[in-house]
Amino acid sequence: VENAQGADAPVLVIGGIELSSSLLIGQAQALAEGETLETAAGASTGPQGGGGSVYNDDFGDILDGLSGQNVLQGTLADLLASLDGDDGFSDSAAGIFTVEFLTLGTQVDSVNGGIEARDYDGGFEDWAPNQHVGEDGVAPMQVAFDFAPEDNETLDSIVIQELPENAVLYIGGFDDADIFNGPFPVTITSENFDQVYIKPDVNSDADITLDVTANISDPDTGEVATLPVTVVAVIDAAAD
Repeated sequence: VENAQGADAPVLVIGGIELSSSLLIGQAQALAEGETLETAAGASTGPQGGGGSVYNDDFGDILDGLSGQNVLQGTLADLLASLDGDDGFSDSAAGIFTVEFLTLGTQVDSVNGGIEARDYDGGFEDWAPNQHVGEDGVAPMQVAFDFAPEDNETLDSIVIQELPENAVLYIGGFDDADIFNGPFPVTITSENFDQVYIKPDVNSDADITLDVTANISDPDTGEVATLPVTVVAVIDAAAD
């Protein structure tokens, strides 16, 4: 795509016919958007490109000729297949991105009925699991991110969509000064990957659904990808 938009764009020879790369990409984009070959090649409707690029050339006769030779079936069809999804014209970076919720050290005295010190996979109403034994100390619920690259990919940023009503997002810590007041979506950068917390609405044990997207890249190839994840934080009620 970059070459096609440059000053010295390459020329493709398909079935003995020379085609500019911008023409081929323009027609591919038009077909990917649901147009038929006849519509995409017609004089009255120039194919529309994505990302602000517009192709308005009339190559109806050339493409009709290629179609008659069955050339497009083995070339443009393959190119269209590569457009299926968000990967564009090249293979994208890859890896596994996971999200979980951790409430750390939610303890007091097990003799008095408190919760033993452990890592709890989820969260508690008001971040206060031990109210029933007179302990008001908070046990914040951390949003823990993990990325396992396929090769040399890196996790560049994380995007968090809007939370359920009245749930509170903390970035950089879990003090009042760290409360995020919008707007959503919000982008989390590497310095705060391990400093993201969510607090449920006051006196609420409603579970929290979180939509997160990881933006990754391969520094060796320049390829990028987005990895969307939807997870649910299970919130346990606490006796006041």
